[in-house]
Amino acid sequence: MGITVKHRHDLSDQVEDGQDNYVYLRVQNRGTVIGSCTATVYFTIPGMLPNPAGWEKIGQVNIPDLEPGEFRVIGPIIWSDAQIPRTGHFCLISILDSPSDPAPDLTAIQTSADFRKMVRDKNNVAWKNITIVDVIPGGTSSFSFYMEGPSGKYHQADLQVDLTNFAPRADVLVRMVKRLADTATLNNMNVTHESKLYSTLTHLGKMGTLEDMDFKSNEETKVTIYYTVPEKTPDGAYPIRATLLVDGEQVGSYTEMINISHFVFVGNRKTKEVHNKTCAWMNMMSPYNRKPFGDLPQAHRHGYDNCAHCIGESKR
Repeated sequence: MGITVKHRHDLSDQVEDGQDNYVYLRVQNRGTVIGSCTATVYFTIPGMLPNPAGWEKIGQVNIPDLEPGEFRVIGPIIWSDAQIPRTGHFCLISILDSPSDPAPDLTAIQTSADFRKMVRDKNNVAWKNITIVDVIPGGTSSFSFYMEGPSGKYHQADLQVDLTNFAPRADVLVRMVKRLADTATLNNMNVTHESKLYSTLTHLGKMGTLEDMDFKSNEETKVTIYYTVPEKTPDGAYPIRATLLVDGEQVGSYTEMINISHFVFVGNRKTKEVHNKTCAWMNMMSPYNRKPFGDLPQAHRHGYDNCAHCIGESKR
């Protein structure tokens, strides 16, 4: 479908807990004859990608009479509130099945590499990473992902961190093992702190890259991205996209979508109390501990208790 369409983030809304959500699929028949198929959508946590038996099925939909070259939006498939994870990172997987182009054999997946190879090589499999994150303007948060490489020696890897559509003037740091950062050519990034094992790099905005990192056989290493959003950032959804290429071929991609909003209620991650945003205790709360909520029921579902000072009816 082309990279400019595939990587547009304004084609969907963010997943929200506390209600049913709706999944739509963009499907195209790239063959030369008319065909029908069935689409099945699953979700799972990243660690369960090599174990399809642990995937949780969201739903299934029939797609009839797709003409050659036809592009069609299918759905909705209802993703019930009871199924939706309340927070964190998870993955959506969609698999198409038809008599002329059968679904791949999921029992053949034994490792993360097997799963990525299936997504890369099969035209009837799609994989999307999703993270539910709400941030208050002026707040700080972080996320992590793993860079994984193939077996064999002498692999060269590039990590791209794209802030093109992220909040303007945000502070973004990238932390990774020093061994890889030392072998990389940096573009639009500067090393600002080093320890014996790790390097922390300041991202200078737009597209930042670490090129020609020396990957070991079956490399698997963690990268953490920290960000602070300016106080006057307008409400909206802002993506950070990280892409890994090994030997010139894209092998992984991770997108963090940050919802910026001037929420009415703010939770303290440390004390597990929720406050009105005008509460006097807000001035004593670390930006990193601030967790926004649209309403009190949402905060209660996440295990937060009312502040006795500004809201009342505390259960403590």
